Amino acid sequence: MDRGRWSGAVLVVLLALLALPLAAKGQGLTQVQSIRHWSTGDYTRVVVELAAAVSHRHGVLPASGDLPPRLYLDLLAVSLPAELRQPIPVADGLLRQVRAGQFAPDVVRVVLDLESLAGFEIFDLPAPQRLVIDIRGKGQAGPASAKARPPAPAPSPAPAPLRIVLDPGHGGKDPGAVGVGGLLEKDVVLAVAKRAAERLRREMGCKVILTRDRDVFLALEERTALANAAKGDLFVSIHANAAPSADLRGIETYFLSPASGDDALRVAARENAAASAKAMGDLQAILLDLLRNSKLNESARLAEAVQASLVDGLRRQYPDVPNLGVKQAPFYVLIGAQMPAVLAEISFVSNPVEARRLQDAAYTDAIAAHLTSGISSYVGKTTVALLAPPTRRPLP
Repeated sequence: MDRGRWSGAVLVVLLALLALPLAAKGQGLTQVQSIRHWSTGDYTRVVVELAAAVSHRHGVLPASGDLPPRLYLDLLAVSLPAELRQPIPVADGLLRQVRAGQFAPDVVRVVLDLESLAGFEIFDLPAPQRLVIDIRGKGQAGPASAKARPPAPAPSPAPAPLRIVLDPGHGGKDPGAVGVGGLLEKDVVLAVAKRAAERLRREMGCKVILTRDRDVFLALEERTALANAAKGDLFVSIHANAAPSADLRGIETYFLSPASGDDALRVAARENAAASAKAMGDLQAILLDLLRNSKLNESARLAEAVQASLVDGLRRQYPDVPNLGVKQAPFYVLIGAQMPAVLAEISFVSNPVEARRLQDAAYTDAIAAHLTSGISSYVGKTTVALLAPPTRRPLP
């Protein structure tokens, strides 16, 4: 071999050896699966779905030149498919657009171009792995002329109707629990939610938003985002329970908090799309920080009102209904809700007695009626508490 050919061969080998670490590194990167958002003028949820859990860092950049204020999120040891590198326009008054790019060979940067920012939260949801970004805006300022010449006083408008979000669990490709005789949780809870919505509108004059009104699949994080975007005053997620033992039955109502026991953790894992024990443990750890901004006390009171109404009301017709109580658990569907939020497990599809009852329209209509009564009781007590004069204590 002459010297020129030998030198060329050596060069090829050297280049190949240099490329090996990069190739190996690329093979070990986690890939972004999708980027989705739900948005209004003062609230936006952005969800980045990933193939596996990753480390990340974030920061806020001020406006600079033609660039608006930005919230960025760096995903470490991650790659971004070419089809996700186009900007996602939003233009809702809070968020201009979402951009994602391969910031470094092993870093993906997701950038939220903002109009305003009052606060934000970032948290992980496993199974499937998602990174959730909730941002809140400062609201939109009115035109300068409106400030200079305020309009004449107008009569006080009638109070807006209460906005209640009912969330029938599961749906579409997700049947939920499959009970005795093939009874599907997704069908039972949709029927109850529709009946409860009719009663709330008729008896309380509420505006009711159903997260789904037919057999369609919704991701858990989408349900909470829809409730926040609708500016709901209350959020009630409706589910039917299941257990390994066919003997277990009754009614229980949950609010968001670290699990109050092994049974509560089991129920949460099932409703969280069969999340693993490790995933539930990780969620328990981050939940304490997320609860700082949740309406924990209000949610606990709503859960008590719903549970008491369901149990006491049903026992008038079905005296053997067990009261399993109000419990706490880390349900994904309640995380990030900006209003009092609860999850009601209305009966067990895995219990022969309750499965038979859940197929009877009289029983599910009674559940809807007493669910409505529980919400009405909570609203009435809350209104009284808000209108009551402050308690005056003697000076020490």
